[in-house]
Amino acid sequence: KLYSVNSSNDPDFFLCIFHSKNTYFDWFYLGIKIDVMFILNILSLTVVDRDIAS
Repeated sequence: KLYSVNSSNDPDFFLCIFHSKNTYFDWFYLGIKIDVMFILNILSLTVVDRDIAS
């Protein structure tokens, strides 16, 4: 597969790097990115809640 990488924030950036080595790395880094996005979403929600409370 070929990915067009616009920046380091591109969703397929890490998948593009490790895709040719092993599909395990694809799922491994995909899982990490999902976890990071999940954490960032929680952090953003808590920040919004604090702003509303104050």
